[in-house]
Amino acid sequence: MTLAPGVDSRRRIGLELREASLADAGGAIRVYIDRPGIEHIDFSDEPFWDGGMTSEKLPEKLKTVADTRGWVRAFFDGTVRGQWADLKALAGESRPDVTVQVFGRMWP
Repeated sequence: MTLAPGVDSRRRIGLELREASLADAGGAIRVYIDRPGIEHIDFSDEPFWDGGMTSEKLPEKLKTVADTRGWVRAFFDGTVRGQWADLKALAGESRPDVTVQVFGRMWP
């Protein structure tokens, strides 16, 4: 990388690190779960803590938590353990309530 004369060493190091990280960058994945009544907090088990869960809401809330755990587990199995099969399978499933977008090269 060629920098203009007078660029300080900290900036040079920062630019070199950025360039190196972009060269090695992998992809990204966006998972959008679209269900009636779902809120961001529903991706955790927090809605179950306050005792306000109704029997009508329970099945969908449990499904959302289970789906979230599956996606998170598959993501870390791939990125940490190099076991990409589950994430590839989930990303390839066709489900009306889940939209998946893969950006860049997500897996080897």
